[in-house]
Amino acid sequence: MRLDSKQVIDIIGVTAIVASLIFVGLQLMLDRNVSIAAQYAARSESLKADLRTRMESNGYMSSRIRWLSS
Repeated sequence: MRLDSKQVIDIIGVTAIVASLIFVGLQLMLDRNVSIAAQYAARSESLKADLRTRMESNGYMSSRIRWLSS
């Protein structure tokens, strides 16, 4: 069974297409992971800012002092 040059080129082409699809799939997975990490970091920073604002609030601190002293 001999392969002529057209069949070899077809096999190489199909292999290149499959490899490029695998690469695109891996790139999509990586981008998804990066975006999830960015969302987690943004939520974490937002929570820290909310807690910082609450701790700087006189009303919140006085209510916490009243709660702790009761």
